[in-house]
Formats: sequence, structure tokens, C-alpha cells
Amino acid sequence: MKLLIQHEYRASKKEPFGTLLRRIYDGLLQTSLPVSFEFSFADSPMAGGVSSVNRAVKKFPQLVALITTEPLPENMGAPAGMLRGQQTISGDETQLPFATVAEVADGLPRSFPFNTASVRFSNAAFGSTPSGLTTPHLESLRCGISASDSWWVNGRTRFLAANYVVDVPQTSRKVPLPEGPLGVLLGILGKPRGVSQFPIKESPEAETIALRRASAVPPELAELDQRIRARLPELIAGARMPHEIASAQAPSAMSPLKPALVKHFKPMGYSCKGGSGTFTLRRRTPNNHVVEVDLDVGTWSRNLKALFRVHVPDFQLTLPMPAAPGLKTFQCAIGDAGRWEMIVENLAALTAHLDREVVPEISAAAGPAPEWFDAPD
Repeated sequence: MKLLIQHEYRASKKEPFGTLLRRIYDGLLQTSLPVSFEFSFADSPMAGGVSSVNRAVKKFPQLVALITTEPLPENMGAPAGMLRGQQTISGDETQLPFATVAEVADGLPRSFPFNTASVRFSNAAFGSTPSGLTTPHLESLRCGISASDSWWVNGRTRFLAANYVVDVPQTSRKVPLPEGPLGVLLGILGKPRGVSQFPIKESPEAETIALRRASAVPPELAELDQRIRARLPELIAGARMPHEIASAQAPSAMSPLKPALVKHFKPMGYSCKGGSGTFTLRRRTPNNHVVEVDLDVGTWSRNLKALFRVHVPDFQLTLPMPAAPGLKTFQCAIGDAGRWEMIVENLAALTAHLDREVVPEISAAAGPAPEWFDAPD
């Protein structure tokens, strides 16, 4: 079976974006892989403010031939006159030498505060990109190495990932790592912070990534999904969460969150991995399926949003988890250490109940997964 594998790496914002791009470029040269690349530096679609495109053209006049302007509709949720056409400098290695691309990247974010800046390096060693990757999110799954630096509400964000195609025998216990120059290159990039698998469906017409869309879910699992969702109020009541929490609102108080999660979920067989404003609690079933509790604890504010997931090949069940049985919302303020302890005890009780009532149904319907199967990180 063919898989598209994505290695996502930690990309520190302390490392200038131009320095990061040079590190990738030098790695390709060290492994004697021919270098191809595409680049895009885009302004914000909002009117007013600084035009990084104009600033860059003033310093590098040769960029003017690479500017495109994409008109945007006036019905994007902003008042009339606030949106403008989005100006972008884009091209590939045939239009601009890499040295100039890296110099433009050196200007981020002070001299050239582009809304988004991205560069993708490609080579046949990464494999052929499956068809159907048309949206900006799926664009990040194209084969090669993708690096980006972009604006977000809480500051600049950095992304670095390597995507490649590998053929995995059904009887294999692990997904094999690439050998040869590609394996050396991935070693230069370092240890990935996360690895995600995307099965590739092959047909005479094309190879496409299986993205677990509703239309692609086996009928028996789609019906089971609907039945479980309809039972959610009953499942929440049956969990007998030990603590009532009167309100979803509470004063915020900073305190460590991970100790309580480890205390209550580790005895249930769950590992605990922290991210930027997130925690992922995960365990594997005897059928090689993956059960997760995903917690957003601060990507936007100090509120909790919890999701229970079961990953099997070609299907993913996702259920929202309330912090207490009586709450009418699935988002809840974390509050102080005592309140957080009660919330975690409630989530652990609900998770244990879903483990007993829901996971066996899905495992029976889906059947065993290969040992190499894993959920996206």
C-alpha cells in the first residue's frame, strides 16, 4: 500500500526565515539532489497598511515582473472598501535565483512583513504528489519540503514539513524510512515533532489521497457514526462525571495543566503530549486503532475545548466532550487549579465510559488495522 508521509518539524521563529531556507537548500546540495523550488510572498487582502510587495520591489526591481493581483469579492465578511486585490510575488527557479529568494526572506518580518511567505522545494526522490490537493490546507501535503512564515492573530507562525511517498507492505510492522539521499536529507532536517500518514488510493485514472471524507466512509461505519452521535446525551449521562460545574465562565488563574492530565489518564493507558495551547492524550487498541482525547487549552484563550476521537483506516469518529454533565456548551473556562482538577476528573470519567461503550463497536465494525497504522499527529 502506498502512503503519503508528512514529517512536521519544529521551526523556531528565532531562526530567520532566510536562514531556514538556506539550510534546506544546502541540505539538498549536500545530498546531490537536483533543486527545484516554488515561492510565494503575499500581502494582506485588507486595504490600508504597509505593502510588503511594494517594499520588496523597491529593493529588488526584478521582482516587478513576478507580481500578480488576485481580485477578492466584497462579500467576504468585511465592510465595503476594506478588501483589496491581494498582491503576490510568485515564481520558481526558472524565474528567480535562489539567492534572491533567500534575500527577500531575510526581510521577514520587519522589513517585509508579508501576510504569507512560502517556499516549496521538490525533487523526484520525494515521489509524485497525488491528485486532488487543491485547497490551501491540502497544498501543504504536496511532495517535497514546504516552509512558510505567516501572520496570525497571536503573532507570526512558522511551518516546516517534508512530504514523501512510500510503499508499505500490508504485513509490515512499521512504515519504512526512506533510504539513500532522501533519508540523508531527512536526517539533516532533524527529528520530526510529528508524523502523519495519508493512504493513497490507486485507480487507473489517478492516485488520490484518502482524506476520510464522509462520501468515502464505508456505509456501515457511516451508519454507526450517526447512531453514536444520536446517543451522545445518553453517553454523557451514563459517564456519571463526579463534579458539577455551575458555569462555563470563571476567572482565569495560571497553573500547570499537564500534571492533572497525567495523573488521571496515564492509569487508563493514555500518553500525554503537549503542544502550543494543546494537549493530545492517546492510546492504541489491540486492533491497532488509535483513541485520542484532543484538548485545546489556549490557542485562542484560556478556555477548554475537548474532543474524543477514534481513528481507524478510512474513518474517524469525533465527539465533543463537555467539561461537566450540566453544561450546555462544549467550551469551558479552565479557571484555577482546583477547578481544572475537577474538569480533568470529569473528562477522565467520560473517556472511560466512551472507551467501554463506543470503541468496541467501532473496532468490531472496522476490523483490525495493520500494525503500521497510526493517526495524524
